[in-house]
Amino acid sequence: MMMMLIIIFTGLCLSLFLCDDSIAARVNSVEYRSDKDTTICQSEDMSTSMSNARGDGLYIGTISLGLNRRSLVYFDVSDLRNDISSTNEIESASFILYERRINWPKDSEITVHRILEPWNEGMSSAVGGKCADSTADDASWTLRRVGDNSTWSGGPGGSFDPIPSATIQVASGGEEYLWTGDGLLRDVREWVNRTAPNYGWIVIGDESSEQTAKSFGSREFADETKWPHLILELTSPANKGSRVVHDVVVPIVVTILVLVGLAIMLHMYLRYKRHSATAPIRSVYNQGTILESFDHDDDENM
Repeated sequence: MMMMLIIIFTGLCLSLFLCDDSIAARVNSVEYRSDKDTTICQSEDMSTSMSNARGDGLYIGTISLGLNRRSLVYFDVSDLRNDISSTNEIESASFILYERRINWPKDSEITVHRILEPWNEGMSSAVGGKCADSTADDASWTLRRVGDNSTWSGGPGGSFDPIPSATIQVASGGEEYLWTGDGLLRDVREWVNRTAPNYGWIVIGDESSEQTAKSFGSREFADETKWPHLILELTSPANKGSRVVHDVVVPIVVTILVLVGLAIMLHMYLRYKRHSATAPIRSVYNQGTILESFDHDDDENM
């Protein structure tokens, strides 16, 4: 009996843990590739607009001439509004860039900031971090659209939230780099919910000294898997209920089962001990009864 209860108890625990694993796997991932991106370039002559919209790289940091490079990246997430019932279903946001070439092997802190004004990706194209003259549709260091002379309200270098949405340390080595956290999640939720306009992010590197520039794959890079990516993890309302089971109910039930199992085993143990302690007494008592019976018979025969 005791062995049967232990087997049932173990089976229930295993079933719950298997159910727990299946619940945890119900988070869905949605992947976006950049819909537009460009590098805006600081020039020696601030009156000259320079960009690199159609090159295969995004440049971030400071080149050897002491001129800065920043990159603008935009993802269209508007379709997500039709696929979810609440932005609370977006559980995490991860922004990914792929380092395509090592310019200078220095570690750099690179920050991602929300852009506050619309901008354009034009037709400028250059090899490396040199940049080219901006076309009419380009954004540049001083202008968010060169053709109509629209300046950045935040001044040269772009108009953006000064508080980074995410920050990481980038080394060198042809690796994939991922920014994530509450700031990026807030941005995406507000874009999908339309409580803030979506103008994308500006990526800013170390501009404190020369030769800190990093080069990442743009959406013109030959290998599409190395374009800028945005990965969102979503949980549907039904799955949220399952996550409650996963995070709250399952641990409680397992704890109760463990306690019940221990109580059963303790009960069986105490019952066994009582049986062991009383068995000799019963034996002696039974023997005494039998002997007394024999003596009584003998007396009658006499």
